[in-house]
Amino acid sequence: MSLSIPKPVSAIPVIGRAALSFWSKSIFMTIGILAGCPVIFHLHAGAFPEFYDAECGKLRKRIVRFFLDRAACIIVLSSAARAASSCAFRLRIC
Repeated sequence: MSLSIPKPVSAIPVIGRAALSFWSKSIFMTIGILAGCPVIFHLHAGAFPEFYDAECGKLRKRIVRFFLDRAACIIVLSSAARAASSCAFRLRIC
């Protein structure tokens, strides 16, 4: 029986939605950031701008911005979501 040596990770894909999903996925984004590994954030919710505007106070907005600003790439599902997210957050969306 041989041991497998893990290969280095080239990127961490994170599929997130608004609210609780974002906060739970931020744990994986933190690991990627601390490890120096690029984080690819797949924004899987059209309601994300509403979550950011209505449910996040100043501190939470700063935390959301921290993670979104450090993502190597942000993927959205539609051109409408792309327009809404890029306007609301001034993001680099792939």
